[in-house]
Amino acid sequence: MRRTFTETELAAAELRPDTGNYFAKVFAAKEAVFKCFGIDGDSLGSWREIEILDSEERRPEVNLTGSMGTLASDRGVERVLLSLSYDTDYAIAIAALVEGAGSGV
Repeated sequence: MRRTFTETELAAAELRPDTGNYFAKVFAAKEAVFKCFGIDGDSLGSWREIEILDSEERRPEVNLTGSMGTLASDRGVERVLLSLSYDTDYAIAIAALVEGAGSGV
């Protein structure tokens, strides 16, 4: 758990009655994000470099750090949009990269 989820994500899970669903949703979100960058999980420096947070509006937000933050910056990615859904048996995440106007990517 500590190799995959940040301290903030672990703390957020403790506040939820649906801890298992929460972890499934966040894991799916992390996977959707790194797939947007065209890399696989084995190439990812650390799963903790992708952090999934709830905004004050309860929208999922993505915080990229370390090599993922560098990769995003190098590619002109300004932010990552994320849609998450889950029920008892399934979690799904869809991510999209928003690039700067002058990135040319």
